[in-house]
Parts: sequence; C-alpha cells; structure tokens
Amino acid sequence: GLGKSAGDYQQLASSLEAKGVRTFVAEISQLDWLRYASGLLDGNFWKGTLCPRPLLDWYLIKIKEAVYEANLVANGGKISLIGHSIGGWIARVYLAEFGMDEISLLLTLGTPHRPPPKGVLGVIDQTRGLLDYVDKYCPVVNHESMVKYVCIAGRYMKGECLLKSPKIKASDMESIADVNGNLLIIGRNKDNHYMNEDSIGGLASLKLNARIVGQGYKQ
Repeated sequence: GLGKSAGDYQQLASSLEAKGVRTFVAEISQLDWLRYASGLLDGNFWKGTLCPRPLLDWYLIKIKEAVYEANLVANGGKISLIGHSIGGWIARVYLAEFGMDEISLLLTLGTPHRPPPKGVLGVIDQTRGLLDYVDKYCPVVNHESMVKYVCIAGRYMKGECLLKSPKIKASDMESIADVNGNLLIIGRNKDNHYMNEDSIGGLASLKLNARIVGQGYKQ
C-alpha cells in the first residue's frame, strides 16, 4: 500500500504461514516511497500523464526479488501474488512487463483498478495518470486465460465536489404524520429505507466529510 513498508504486512504473512502457505513479502521500506515523490519533477505529473516506468521501477524490482524467492520454494510450481491498494495495480504492471508464466493468481485487497472519471468538477486524479496507463496497457482481459484474478474491496467514500452543498435534496425528503398527528420530515436513502431527522443530520455530516477527504475521488 502507498507509504507502507514490509513490516506492515508481517501479521498477514504470519497468518498465511500458520495455514501452511509459504509467504514472501516484497522488502519495501517507507523511505523507498521518497522515490515516488520524484514524480513531482516530471512534467507528466502536472499534465496527469505519468507512466509507471521508470517512476516505479524500484517497486517492480522488489516484487521481482520476492517472486524469485517464492519460485525457489515452489520448485517449478505456480505462485500467487497478493497486492494491497496501490500494490494491486502495480502487480498488474508487473505481469505486463515481466510476464506471468510463474503466476496462477493475483489477489488484490482494496485496490482502485479503474481511473477516476474525467471532466467532473472537483475530481482530482491522485495517481496523475498512472491508473489511466494501467487501465489501457495492463488490461485484465489479456491475462484471463493464464492468471486468475480476485479483487476484494470493502466500504468506500466517493468524493464530493469541494464547493458542492451538503444539503439533502428535496427529492429525498418526505413529510408524514406520526401517530400523534405531528408533522415529521424524513428522508429515504438509496436503498429506499427511511431515515429519521437524526439520520439525515448524520448524512449531511457524511457529505461534508466527503468534501474534505474525498477530493481524490475515493473508489
């Protein structure tokens, strides 16, 4: 994951080892991510047209070293790759650049595989074009016959435009009378479940939070 080190995945590695799965973690340190910052000096960063190579060559080399170690243990058998967040789509770059003869499975955890939408006010591509490249040149369809893909994702927050009002739309509101005849204002969420006024206040707060942290269009 972005900014993570190999140590952050030792618990996962230990869990897999306990189940009899030999595990090798790409030896990436937090200091290694300073190389990622070198992209700021590339004009393509500001144009939003960055390419994974040579910017991420250091990461790909770390993956290659871990794959080499795993192959020694596999003794000719196939191995599986697990990538978290950015590691998932960098693994797709690895397959496209270094081949997939040794790989049987790519498992990604919380990886944004698709680039953010274009031409939407307030949406910023935090990868500065890297995901566009992966989407175009490292398509999953090219590997389906050889590598099985499994993508696991959890909850997400879709970013709101910074200047967009967090107010609930009138179309989401309804007026009904309670058993005492009092007028209540309630809303319905996207699943058509009713929310009370406290829930609506929470939804407005969530939208405000999305404006603050969601400018990169969280997926």
